[in-house]
This record gives sequence, structure tokens and C-alpha cells, in this order.
Amino acid sequence: MAEQTLQLPALFGGGAHMMPCELIPEASQQVIFVQVNPGETFTIRGEDGSLQCIQGPAEVPMMSPNGSIPPIHVPPGYISQVLMDSVGIRRVVITPNSECYPPLSISPAPPLLPYVGPPHFFPSSRPLLFLPPGVGDMQPHLPPPHWLLPPYGEEIIPLSSVSACLGSTRPPAKLQPKFRERRLRSPSLPVSKSHTEAATSITGVKPLQDRRSHAKSPNDKPLVIETLQVSDVQTHRARLSWVPPAGLADTDGEGRCRCRYQVELCERRWDRTPRAMYSGEACECVLEGLKPATEYHARLTTVCDSASGASFVSFTTISGVPDCPRPPRLSLCTKSSLMLQWKAPADNGSEITQYLLEWDEGKTSTIFRPCYSGTQTHCRLTELCPSTGYTFRLAALNNIGTSGFSPEVFFHTAGPLPSLPQAPRLVCTGITWITMEWSRPEGLPPEEVLSYTLEGREEASQRAPFEAKYNGDGLGCTVDGLRNSVRYSFRLVISRAEGRSDPSPLLLCSTSSDPTRPPSKLRLHGTVTAHSFSVTWDPPQNHGALESLTYLLEISEADSGTAWEAAYSGAANQHTCDGLKPDTLYKLRLRSISKDSHSQPTESLPVRTLSVAPGPCLPPRIVGKARHRELQLCWESPTAEQGGVATEFCLEMRSTDGKCTEVYRGPSLDCTVTGLLPGASYRFHVCGINTAGYGPYSDATEVTTAAGPPGQCEAPFLTLTSDTCILASWQTLKGCDTDVSEYRLEWRRDDEPPKTIYSGPDLQYEVTDLFPGVQYYCRVQAANQAGPGPHSETASCCIPPAAPGAVPGFVVLERDPKGDSTFSPSTCLALTWAEPSCNGAPIIGYTVTLGDQLIAVGNINHYVIENLQPDTEYSLRIRALNALGSGPFCSPLRARTRPPPLAPPTLECTSAGLQSLRLRWVDSAGCKAPPTESVTYDLQMEVGCQRFLSIYWGSSHTFRVQRLTEGSSYGFRIRAVSPAAGEGRFSDTWTFSTARASPPVPKAPRVLHLNDGSWQVIWDSIPPMRGDPITYVLQVQVGRETEYRQVFKGLETTFQMGALPSNTEHRFRVAACRCCLGSGQELPSPFSPPRLLRPQPMELTGVAPSTTPSDAQTTVLSSDEQFAALIVAGLTAISVLIAFALQYLFVK
Repeated sequence: MAEQTLQLPALFGGGAHMMPCELIPEASQQVIFVQVNPGETFTIRGEDGSLQCIQGPAEVPMMSPNGSIPPIHVPPGYISQVLMDSVGIRRVVITPNSECYPPLSISPAPPLLPYVGPPHFFPSSRPLLFLPPGVGDMQPHLPPPHWLLPPYGEEIIPLSSVSACLGSTRPPAKLQPKFRERRLRSPSLPVSKSHTEAATSITGVKPLQDRRSHAKSPNDKPLVIETLQVSDVQTHRARLSWVPPAGLADTDGEGRCRCRYQVELCERRWDRTPRAMYSGEACECVLEGLKPATEYHARLTTVCDSASGASFVSFTTISGVPDCPRPPRLSLCTKSSLMLQWKAPADNGSEITQYLLEWDEGKTSTIFRPCYSGTQTHCRLTELCPSTGYTFRLAALNNIGTSGFSPEVFFHTAGPLPSLPQAPRLVCTGITWITMEWSRPEGLPPEEVLSYTLEGREEASQRAPFEAKYNGDGLGCTVDGLRNSVRYSFRLVISRAEGRSDPSPLLLCSTSSDPTRPPSKLRLHGTVTAHSFSVTWDPPQNHGALESLTYLLEISEADSGTAWEAAYSGAANQHTCDGLKPDTLYKLRLRSISKDSHSQPTESLPVRTLSVAPGPCLPPRIVGKARHRELQLCWESPTAEQGGVATEFCLEMRSTDGKCTEVYRGPSLDCTVTGLLPGASYRFHVCGINTAGYGPYSDATEVTTAAGPPGQCEAPFLTLTSDTCILASWQTLKGCDTDVSEYRLEWRRDDEPPKTIYSGPDLQYEVTDLFPGVQYYCRVQAANQAGPGPHSETASCCIPPAAPGAVPGFVVLERDPKGDSTFSPSTCLALTWAEPSCNGAPIIGYTVTLGDQLIAVGNINHYVIENLQPDTEYSLRIRALNALGSGPFCSPLRARTRPPPLAPPTLECTSAGLQSLRLRWVDSAGCKAPPTESVTYDLQMEVGCQRFLSIYWGSSHTFRVQRLTEGSSYGFRIRAVSPAAGEGRFSDTWTFSTARASPPVPKAPRVLHLNDGSWQVIWDSIPPMRGDPITYVLQVQVGRETEYRQVFKGLETTFQMGALPSNTEHRFRVAACRCCLGSGQELPSPFSPPRLLRPQPMELTGVAPSTTPSDAQTTVLSSDEQFAALIVAGLTAISVLIAFALQYLFVK
């Protein structure tokens, strides 16, 4: 059984669908051609289930067993027509419906009308159009009847996936509600809840290679696949299984029905077309090559003899590891670093959590090590070696696993500058060009991009610099634009990322000679006009050998520097250049062109066209406002259509008396006219000028100047009215036509800038508060509404000198400004003052009054009065003296001397520690201050030779000095400070010493029993303390004695005793004594703990064997140590019992 379909382009957002068409056989066979238009696909299904697609444009010959017209199933909006040519061959053509497009031409056979299927959308296809059974028995010229197929079941796959399977675009969003509403309103198309669809197929036309025919089954029933399951869904595969349709008749004689199945698959995306995954008779298939985390829709088509049906199922593959990423690319390269970037691959349903970048560490081996791990899509590797290649590969990780590594990529770090290249090689030369080539330097990686720069110059120009002729990455170039028969030198420079190499050795080569000679020199022919001129020339000498010769005349504007343009090309010896600009300098040159070459250009011929007079200018206009003595005018140049270009302009002025004056002549388009009269009217007109002459004058512009300011006043007259006042007066302006609104008087002294001190209509002004002996200057200026006039000449006056002024800044200082140490605030007063105004005569001295006493002082600004009474108030005044007399006294200044300074207190040491001294001081008889005043004490310690450091400042009478050294002497001094009397003198230096430390308590002595029956007492030594030796005192207590008796005193640490009585307790203790070398004093330490010894009888008789020192030590343990050990053991046992009790009571 053969099946044929036709796929057409979409209409109104719809799509074409593969629609089966089966024909019923007849007695006769006939060939029918199906015409496939461009952009369409004709699909034929073979008996083995395979599909064959034929792309248009093409004509597919089909064999009809019964000679009838095969029905063609088309999508909505299209119809199939049958056309018959002149030889009687029928062709089936698919055209749009006549409702949207005009009908085709009428053919001998009537068209086959389409049959409308269900108007709603199906899970994976558009409605199918089928012809009913028996249409093959109808006559070709009769249209088949209309048949409606049963509606399809419920939609399984969303509508977006349907369009994706059909390979078309999704319907516009505006049309989707209309399609949905039309499907819901259709009364004749009910919607079923089944997940399968069935359609009646008709056996019919087959391809030419299959000429078998089958009989039509009168009982055609739709096939229903009730069980269609998807199992074993993986990332890239899935298993599809089904159960054959039930109720089929036994048609092969063996109880089986020969059914063929075809599985088609598409993604849930609009830009995908369905693809055939399986075709055969088995009831299961494995779908391979799927994408992870992707929704798929599968369609199972069942064909059993004359019946067919389709079922649908959807499933989604599970997520997988990411796709293998692309190799990283290099974005930045230096000598010690590489910057790599990459793009994220498909995550296959699970987000990428990490990228793993590995490299071979530049060892060019197959062992890779990680160099980056993270979520970024870029990585910078530093501290690399220059000119070293590194191999990289990349992998992506997600929650599922790790993808495969990308293809290995190789990158190089930057290296040193390129080495000296070889000289370029000559390939061939021409008249104006030279071709050269060069080789790539050896030892560089092939993937590194190099840039080559070819520089050249004429060999004759040795001092001329080399010019770049080529710059690129090629290994050869052709340099053109050279002169013929000239020797050139070339060199090569290689550039890479690190820089440029040194130039290569020179390549010397010459261009070929030019066989074509230039023509003769250009000459003017005729008269030069403003817009044209003619030139002529002679052919080149000895050109008879040339069969044909043409000339190329080039022209350029010399003034503007434009490029050369071809003005004429031909065989004539004369040419007229027209359409030129007036008064423009042109340059012309000529070339001779033969069949094989062209000559050098001739020497350029300069030609200037005649100029024409400029056209009329527009009237000049004023810029801004007219002033009283000047105004600014501007104008525009005449256009080129009105005449020639104006190179200069002439501006004329006509005054009210009719006198005409030329005020400007030049190339500018504006000028400022000065020297005008205020309030006068003037007329101005302008004309353009060039080499051709004057142009017409423009219309006149009348301008009136503004009213001017007043004229210059005479110098003011100055009259001295007193020692500090001057009267300045001036006169009104004579012959001034303008009214004066005010006068301005400017005043200054010496080199100071002038300042306006008066502005008003009066003719005089009195200046007061002047200083004697100072030269003053003034000038006057008249002003009106138009502005101020010029200043008058300067007048000057000098005030006579006088006695000095009052002395300012007379104050009393706390200290002597000279820093004298003998200064005492209780008997001296330090005075200072500022220099007063000298009033024109220098100051020669000062007079200070102390009560009724006058004290003469020289020309200084400070003075100290001595031998005053303490705590006494005085009245002070001062005045300055110069050659003209004494100035006034200043205001009285009352000053009081301080009380006498306090006497230093008495310092004593109350207690001396090892590292501290406690000091106390008592006020002496002359150190007591009034009860209302607080006394502050300054205690200082000597830190060097006559150097003291303040260690206390306060009102307390005691202070503890800490962090001292034991057994050392320190010097101290103290003074008293009060607010009224000031700082008192320091006391004499007091010396105090810290105490010496006693030796530490030694450990209990050890007693050893010797072989001869004697006993040896041993104790630990103590090192000398600050150079003082240590002696030891050993005492023993025997039996029931109440006191210890001394048995040894010396420097040794051992003492040997004779035999001791048995069964008698002996207690030994030792003490250390420090012998102070300077004073001979002994500082004993406390005695050590006693050591108990009870000799046994056998030890006295000597029968017992000798014991080791360790045995003896255990024997003579003291009772105190035994008692302490018993106490520790008891406390330990009690603690353990309490811990067990707490655990039992609270924890368990």
C-alpha cells in the first residue's frame, strides 16, 4: 500500500500537513503528473513504511490503476485543480481558494473541490481532508460529493506544539480567541474525550515502480490504538510500546492482520517539524537521540489494509549533565598572564553550578590539572612564563553530574620582541610598480598573528625618511605609484603584540623604463575668458612607431587644492575647457596613453580665468547700539549669481554737510567707525571690489550717534583749612552743550589706588581726618546720562608734620620679652606697646610715667621696670616724642606686682620599698599661701647629671614613686606654685634609697646516711643577689627540745654530722642570709620547712647495708609533708564522692 501527501506553505498563520491519499483501483491504468510548486514538498509513503520527500519545483508521475483522478488532501484555504494539456496529459495543481484569490483558467476537467474537515485544532496536525470510498469509480469530469469525517478526539498536546510539529508559525495572538470561539460554536463537530483519532483511508494511486493493486474493502472501520505507553524514559532515549488494534479480520490466512506502524516525534516548540522515528510492524520502538529535560509529542499512525488511524502521547525526558562546552577563547594576553572567556553551554534542565578549567601547566603533556573552579565565565591566569604555550579544556557541572571536556585549545603568552627579519625578496617589477614577498620568521607558533610593515624610499634620496608602503599580515605585496627607471630601497619590519622588530637589510631594485614619452608642453590657444579657455599641444617626439595614441588632459583648482580630474580624453591635439569659475587659478597637465603603457604627466600649466566685477551689496546694518563717538557696521558679500567674487569692500560715509569720506577699505565684512560727533546723523553705503573693478554701491543706511558725555574738567583747587582738613573746589565746564548731572571726586594717598569720596552736583567738598606729613592726590570727573567724561588733571597737597599720636597697645607682660632669668614678677613689671603714628616726623623716644616718676625710654617697644614692691599696684602711662614735640599720654594702665614666691617645702621619705618610695613634704614657714589660694606642688626626679623629670604636679602632700630598682639611690627636688605668687624656687636635691630584698625561702634540706655511720645534710644553693654573697644558717631540734640550735653558718651547701642517737627525732631547717657588701648588713630569709629524721638502731650499729640517697630521702620525710599529703588525698576522695552523688541525683 502506498501513501502520498503534499506539504504546502502556511496561509493565515496556519501550516501544511502530511495528508494521506489512497485511490481505489480500476480496470485501466493511466499516468497522472502531480505538479509540485517551488517551496512545497510532496511526500510519498512506501509499502515498507519509509517516506520519500520530493522538493519543488518538480513533476511527480503517478500510476493510477483505474485511470481516475487521485484525490489530493490540502489544508484549509487551498483547492486542487486538474489541468489537461494539448497531448491529453492531466496534471494536478494546488492553488489558493477562490474566496481569497482569483480563480485559475478553466481547464477541460472540472476542479476537484476540497472537503472541509473539523475546524478546530488537533494535537499534532490540522484537519485532514479525505474523499469517500468509491470516488475512483466516478467520472473525471464530475466533482466528487462532499463527505465529512468523524471529528477527532480531545486534544492531548498543546496548540503551540501542534504548530511546531507542522513546521509553521504560531497563529497570531489576536486570532487565537477567534479560532477558539469558532470551535466552541460549531454545532456539528462534537468533541470526544478519547485520546485517539481515526480516519478512513482509500487505496489508490501508487508510485510507478509499484504497479500492484488491491481490492477495496467494503467494511472499512477506523483503527483505534487503546494502549500507547511510554516507558524507560532517560535523558536521550525512551521506549514506546502499544497493543495492536482489536477486531481486525484475518486477511492473510494465518489469523494475523498485516498492520504497519509509523512513529513521528516533535518537540513542544513552534520552530520544529515532525520527524519519522520508526516505521515497521513491531509493537514497540526505542526513540533515540532525544534532548534532556524536553517535552516531546509522539504520533503513532496505524495502517492495516484499507483502514488507518492515529494515536498521540506526550512525555518529558529527565534532566542530564550539561552539554559539552565550547573551548574557551583568549581575550587578553601578556607576557605573564592569560585572560580566558567562554560561553555557558545548555544546562539540560539543571542549572550549572560550577565550571572546571584544566590546563597542562605548559608541559605539553596529556596530564591536566585544575586551574580554575567557579561560577564565572572568565578566568585570569597570572605568573605565567613568557613565550610559553598552554593547553586548556573546560567542563561544566550541575546537580546531575559533570559534562565532557571541551576540545583542547592552545594559547601562547606574549614573548620578547621579534628577531631581525630577512630582507624582502623581489618577485617582479613594472614601470610604476614592484612586487615583493617575504617569509614568516622561524621558531614562532603558527597560531600567532604577525603584522608586516614594508618601508621604502628612492635610493638617490639617502637623507629622506623611509615611508610605509604596506602594513598587514600578508607575506607579499605590490607597491605601485612609483617612477619609472628609478632605483628604490625597501626594508621589512615585523610587529607582534610585544612590539616592533628592527628593520631588515635593504632590498635594492629598480622600476622598468617607460616606452611612452610625454607630449609637448601645453600652450594656450586663443583668449582666456571668465568661464573658458582653450589649450593645444604637440604629439611626443619619435612616436611614429606607435600605431595609436590618446591623450588624457587633467585639470585641478590650484587655489582650493582639489584633486586632479580628467577634463578630456581623446586623440585630438586641442581642447576647450568651459564651465569654469571666474578669477580662479587652474592647473592643467597632459599624459600620452598607448596600448601597453602611459607616459608621465607634462609640466603643469597654470591658467587663471578673467574676473568680473562684483554685484551690488546689501545695505550695511548697525551692530548693537550706536555710541556717541563710534558705531559698528557689518554687511554681506554679493552672491556669485550677481557677479564676481569680491576680494575687498569699500565703505563710504556722508555727513550732514554733504561731505563724503571713505572710512574703510579691506576684505572684512564689518568695521568700527570712530571719531564721530555725539548726536549727529550719518549715511553709509558699501560696494565690492576685485581685480575687475568696483561693483555698484548699495543703498544708504542712515545712523544717528548717541548723545556724548561731558568734557574734561580743570584740575581741582586744594585749600588747607586745618592740620587734618583740606577743602577741594572746582569750576563748571565752559562751552559744554550737554548738562552735567553730577561731579565725582577721587582721592588717594601716596601709592594707594584712587577712591571716589564724593559724588554730587556741588562744586566743592571738604576732606577731613587726614594725617600730617602725608602727600594726598585728587582729580574730578563730570558725568551725565551718556556716561562719565574724562578725568581732570591730578592735583596734590601735603599736610605739614606734627607731634606723634597716642601710643596704642600699652600692656603688661607676664615674662621678660628678652627671656632674662633674673626677672621676678613680684619686683618687676615688663611693659610693651605698639609704635604710634609719627605724623610726618620720625619718633626719637618714649616717656613712661610711674606714679609721679618720669622714665625716659629710647626708640624701643618694650621696657622692664625693676626694684618694685611686691604685691603693690602702680599707675602707668606712656607718650611718644619726635622733633616737633611730645605726643599725648595714653590712657592710664594699672598693674600690680605679684606677691613674693613661696619657699620650697621640706621633703622626706616615709617608707622605702624594694621598688617604690613613698614621699611626703611639709610646707615651710615661708611657703604658706592665703587660705583663698590653692598651692600646686611640682615634684621632680633626677634622671641624669643635673637633669630632672617632673613626676608629679598637684596639690597633694604625698606621692608614691614606683617602678624603681631595689637597693638604689634616687634624687628628688620640689617647689611650690601659686596663682598669685607664681612659681617658687626648687628645693635642694634630696636623696633616698630603696630597700634591699631578703633572700628567698630555701627548700627543706635533705639528710643522707653515709657508710661510716655519719649523716650529711644537703640543701639547695641560692645565686648571689645583685653581687651580694649568700650565707646559710643550719639549725637542728633534737627530741623534745623547744628551741632550735645553730650547728652551721657559712657559704657551703652541705654539712656533715656524726652519729645520732637512735629512736630520737631530729628536725633540720636552713635559712639564707644576704651579706650587703657596702654596709655590711645581713638580711636573713625565713627558715625552710623542717626535715624530720629518726635514726633506727641497726643504723647506729652499722649492721644495716648502706642506703642510696633516694632511700634515705624517703626515710626522712617530714611529718608536715606527710600531713599535707593526707589532706590532699582526703579532699580528692571527698570530691569524687560528691561528683558521683550529683550525677546520680541530677543527671540520672
